[in-house]
Amino acid sequence: MHIVKSFFKYLFHLIIPCFIGLICLEVASFFLVKNHLLPINEPPLNYGDYQTVANWRSEQESWGAWHAKEAKAIHETPCFFASYSSNEVGARDASFSNDVNKSKYILLGDSFAEGYGVSDDLNVQHHLQKVTGKRVFNFGSAGDLGPLQYWLVYEELAKKYTHDGLIIFFLPSNDFVDNDYDFWVKTKRTYMYF
Repeated sequence: MHIVKSFFKYLFHLIIPCFIGLICLEVASFFLVKNHLLPINEPPLNYGDYQTVANWRSEQESWGAWHAKEAKAIHETPCFFASYSSNEVGARDASFSNDVNKSKYILLGDSFAEGYGVSDDLNVQHHLQKVTGKRVFNFGSAGDLGPLQYWLVYEELAKKYTHDGLIIFFLPSNDFVDNDYDFWVKTKRTYMYF
């Protein structure tokens, strides 16, 4: 009996200091990362800087599918891993407020324009900017966005930004049915999956 008590006493004196030490280390690293005091200041996903894609998506705008403002998300499936970020208006893009480039274009469309499944530096907007040298504002959004929503996004948000032209992505396989009431009634879907 004495050996068992001694073992538990030893275990207690070993575990409690280790546990307290780990908590202190975690709090200290959180503080250092948040204040950019380390050489690498990328916070882990569990600190709340990143959210799930479902929480990053929004249905609050009149056109439907959109993104939370100034947010980051991680999208992980068995097929891909992608990180997403949105700016001050919820567009999947860098901030529009600091842009001084004279030639700008508006990109409208659904998941292809948004860059569903690829990280920010691999989406089509990034490649268009690289090839053309022009600034492309990404107003694309995944989530059953069709031509009517493209127009609403443009009318209510995108046209506020000075631009020289529009780039519209149109996918015949789903853009013809995105706003087809008869099609959606047949699917028996009564809510958005985002």
